[in-house]
Amino acid sequence: MKRIHTLLSALLCMILLASPALGESGNAGWYELSNDDTVLTVRLPVEADSGAGWVYEISDPDALELLTMETTEDAQGAGGEWVASFTGTFERFGNVTLQLRRTSSQSAAYEISLFISENNQLQIVYAGDADRLQVRTTANVNLRSGAGLNFGILRSLQKDVVCTYLGESVTDDRMVDWYRVEADGVAGWVSSRYAQLEVAPDDPVADNPTDRIVEVTGEKVNLRGAPALNADALDILSKGDTLTYLNDSATDSRGVVWYYVRADGGAGWISSRYARLR
Repeated sequence: MKRIHTLLSALLCMILLASPALGESGNAGWYELSNDDTVLTVRLPVEADSGAGWVYEISDPDALELLTMETTEDAQGAGGEWVASFTGTFERFGNVTLQLRRTSSQSAAYEISLFISENNQLQIVYAGDADRLQVRTTANVNLRSGAGLNFGILRSLQKDVVCTYLGESVTDDRMVDWYRVEADGVAGWVSSRYAQLEVAPDDPVADNPTDRIVEVTGEKVNLRGAPALNADALDILSKGDTLTYLNDSATDSRGVVWYYVRADGGAGWISSRYARLR
């Protein structure tokens, strides 16, 4: 059975007065990972005037669950802080997204995209403003009227076409995600096997790719020319090597996330099964 959920984006920036200032080393001040990378904690301000708090949506509750949640009041009685912690369930691994919106709004304000590894560690792929995502086709792909191969074809899209992301995804019975997009004024669905979610290029994070690094956790890991096991190996990396994260990731046909990085031998892709984003 299909599950409709909202995919979450990423962007390390302030959203007017609703967002605390950015921190360092991948910590934006409003979210953080525990030292062992197993718990994600989010802290967001409660509006002083309206008292509007926050609610959350998890794209895959079988993979990520709420651990604790509370709202604290300001010492002067004005506003306060909404604090929520999340952890993996050990039941499912892979990609999961967390959407955060004010109780006074129907639109998401923040999104966090995570990768949950087999040892239940959380890796933040993106975090930030919820309206800064786009979908780029990675191969020739059909734009369909629904999220599945049995739906009609609205038009064919060429490789490297940038589409407007409409904030929804569907997982079909083959466990393949479909993105709802708009291309040339036509709204439809594209398969994640032939498209990837990414931050819009005017994102200030994209202009500063040195904010985050990828650490190699496996022994003798290949740096590849594309996010796939059959792609050419550009270099062999060792455990403990640190690489510059180039603010791009992709998910292969097995559902494994790959990070786009710069190593001594040049730019390439490394599998998240053997590396950690931090």
